[in-house]
Amino acid sequence: MMADKQAMYGLWTRELTRYLRSWSQIVGWLATPLLILGFFAFSFLGVALPGLPADVEYVQYLVPVMAGFTILFSASFTGLGILSDRDVGFLKEILVAPVNRRAIVLGWTAGRATTAII
Repeated sequence: MMADKQAMYGLWTRELTRYLRSWSQIVGWLATPLLILGFFAFSFLGVALPGLPADVEYVQYLVPVMAGFTILFSASFTGLGILSDRDVGFLKEILVAPVNRRAIVLGWTAGRATTAII
């Protein structure tokens, strides 16, 4: 039980460390929503869009969509991260560790969820 908690904490810490060391990933995840918001929100400023009520501004419509895209792409990159760990052999090393597989999955998921929330 204690080994499972240590494994989860170790994988969570590893994912956060990988995230904080990758400045290009941080800049990309911060810049993309800002560029989309800046381009689309200001491009359609004052334009009457069909199906959008008159009292709703386009920015109010666009922000939840951007949040959905952020969640979608974070989930996609989580899967790609696991594939990259498989390519370098880290996945094989983790799976032979004497810990429960659920602890491994929960540690990875917690790390990726934390980076997605950030």
